[in-house]
Formats: sequence, structure tokens, C-alpha cells
Amino acid sequence: MRRYRVFVFDLDGTLMNDEEKIPERNVEILKKLIEKFEVVIASGRMLKSILSVEREYFGKELPTIAYNGGMIYIPGEGVVFEKNMETDLAKSILMDLRRMKIHRQVYIDDILYVEEDNEETREYAKHSNVDF
Repeated sequence: MRRYRVFVFDLDGTLMNDEEKIPERNVEILKKLIEKFEVVIASGRMLKSILSVEREYFGKELPTIAYNGGMIYIPGEGVVFEKNMETDLAKSILMDLRRMKIHRQVYIDDILYVEEDNEETREYAKHSNVDF
């Protein structure tokens, strides 16, 4: 039986500091791990956002779990798993959030869509390094 050693890391609040950067010491340690083991990045972020961080800090894409488990990406293979919310459920949730005046955003085909260009939207887009 073959054994695998896999390390899985979250980005925000784990690898990344309050300045939304991965400290150099963490980068050095992760690069050593990447040489010997499988390292997976898991985040609630969009795939595009996570891959951008991986390329910036590690010079390559890693196996990635995006959207809080809703998508799995393997370099060289692409998206190998994707689970989307049912359209009727998404519409119902959006209508409830709109009625409660709570910020809304959705991701469709790795694109961020919002109803309002406001401070919360701009902060999220900046934080995730994506357009909306």
C-alpha cells in the first residue's frame, strides 16, 4: 500500500498575515515542503484568486481546493471536481439577502458578480485580487 503525505493549508488568517501577504519564513518552509510532499491550498476564495497567490509566492500552481470545497483543481488536469448550488436555491438566498439589505456577491465561472459597486465590493475584490 502506498502512503501519501499531504499538507493542506488555508490562506486567509493562516498562511497570510493581516497585510494579506505570506511572510517570507512561511514561504521558505512551504517551498521545502513542496519539494518533498504534496502541498494543497484550501480556501473559500475563488480559484482565480488562489492560483494568483500560488504563482506569486511559489512560482507555480498547486493542487487547490477553492470555494470552501466546491471546486478542486489539479495542475495539468484542470478542475477535477465542481459542485454548484442549485439555481432556485441561489435565487431564493439572494432574494432573502436583498430583502435584509445584506451584501450579496456570487461567483459564476470564476467571475465575481455583485449588484452594487460599494466599499464592501471594492474591499473584497482588492483582497482577492480579482475584478468584479
